[in-house]
Amino acid sequence: ISAFIKIVLDKYDKDVKAMPLSNNIVHRRLDEMYQHIEIKLFEKHKTRKFAVQIDESNL
Repeated sequence: ISAFIKIVLDKYDKDVKAMPLSNNIVHRRLDEMYQHIEIKLFEKHKTRKFAVQIDESNL
């Protein structure tokens, strides 16, 4: 990440280095993003109607 910042966003390099990027913080943030996406997808599909078709080979 820091290499990308240095190349692409050199003026923000110091700001990024000041951010806490410990394993726990990154893991927690990824979990929060996953939960947010999961909730949004569930809400989006909850309002849609769909049908499931099965035959004997699926049983």
